[in-house]
Amino acid sequence: SAEELVNDLMAHEISNRPPAFLDTLSRIDLLIIDELGILPFETIGALFFKVISKPYEKTSTIIPSNKPFEEWGEIFAYDVVAAAILDRLFHHATLPDTGKGLSAERNDGEKKE
Repeated sequence: SAEELVNDLMAHEISNRPPAFLDTLSRIDLLIIDELGILPFETIGALFFKVISKPYEKTSTIIPSNKPFEEWGEIFAYDVVAAAILDRLFHHATLPDTGKGLSAERNDGEKKE
């Protein structure tokens, strides 16, 4: 989950050494980071960017989130960090529009049926 990832990244940041798992990210087929948006990543946004950048163009990545992309700057504390992460995620991406769920809303704020 995103919470476990945050805890691991913060522990490695305190020790001033990169997490060993960063090197393995480009060798896996699929990376799923669940529950993004529940906890703020304000202190480790740059490290999370490394998590996304390392497997970039080599690994499929799925990040389910109940936050719209416009609010990802709040998750990472900086719009520029969120924009860099989204740039990596969107390149070659297929974004499904499920249109279902409790948090699915139209641009005008109305709930979708």
